[in-house]
Amino acid sequence: MMAFDFLKLEDNVNNFNKMHKNLLLGNAQYKIRTLVLILYCAFIKQEVINMISLSKETIFRYKDFIEWTETLSVLQEDIWLKPVAKGKASVREIISHLTNWDNYLIYSIIPAVRNGEEMVFPDFDSFNEKAYEYARSGISRNHLLDEFKQTRIQLVEMLLADLDLAVKHVPANGVAICPHTNTPYSLLYIIHEFIEHDIHHKNQILSVT
Repeated sequence: MMAFDFLKLEDNVNNFNKMHKNLLLGNAQYKIRTLVLILYCAFIKQEVINMISLSKETIFRYKDFIEWTETLSVLQEDIWLKPVAKGKASVREIISHLTNWDNYLIYSIIPAVRNGEEMVFPDFDSFNEKAYEYARSGISRNHLLDEFKQTRIQLVEMLLADLDLAVKHVPANGVAICPHTNTPYSLLYIIHEFIEHDIHHKNQILSVT
């Protein structure tokens, strides 16, 4: 991620009023300078927004999702079984889907990073379909929720046990830096993205409860 000279930015902002005054007076030179400053400030603002705070707290936040999923044990059976929207997964399929991705981090991604390899993620559609099929295989709700809980705890403990590994910059599917946030990929950054993934599915479930 790019580094920025915030002191220089502050100086520029302090001069903004003077530049704006000259802009109103019609000074062409100051019009150009003011326009450049506005564009620069807009760029800085976007980069600040894009900065992602990653720390041990990110891992704890990932664990916290367990508490909410436990409330699904009393969800009405028809809501548990039906799709959250037309063409979408059901609640039970979503839980299986989340567990499947945690298992993939445990058994594929973490070992690869330990071996000095990059992170490789599979085709999402076929990978997710396996999770959906498992959810429809007759497994009980309590068993499915408990599997999610135990898998999430196992993953969190693995990450906390080796924070150096978690923060190591490692390409994901050949890409070193997230194109949306300019943040280097790492296990911890993947967890950050998975937190947003959790929230997305939580909101889907809440929309039908």
